[in-house]
Amino acid sequence: MTMGVSDVLAEKQVTRVAEVVFEGMEVVGLQVATASGERFIVTDWTDWTLRIDSRADDALPDYFWPPEEHSLRVVFESKDGASVTAVQERLDEMGDLIALEVTIEGFGVCSSRADSEGFSWHRVTDV
Repeated sequence: MTMGVSDVLAEKQVTRVAEVVFEGMEVVGLQVATASGERFIVTDWTDWTLRIDSRADDALPDYFWPPEEHSLRVVFESKDGASVTAVQERLDEMGDLIALEVTIEGFGVCSSRADSEGFSWHRVTDV
């Protein structure tokens, strides 16, 4: 990615945040949908970094395999869209993205990270 995640997500209107769930239990990523029709997929990659991909539809990328064992579980929806008010990136010593915090109006901080344990995320509502 030539542009930072902050540049891509800044001032977007988020209409939905959904967990990417493997076998109905394990959360392996997040999908952030915007009012402009973009879908951002956030997940961990094989080098313990965060991978962020953009799509124009709700289909999950092929790397969520097998597809029939992955689904979306909605954790936030806003018909009109909720503003992204802040984006903070955390990089490792090599300059690779390992953590991301996105503050969404009315939802709070959506904090995701990648490490040797895999992908994880949590929501902080006191903002």
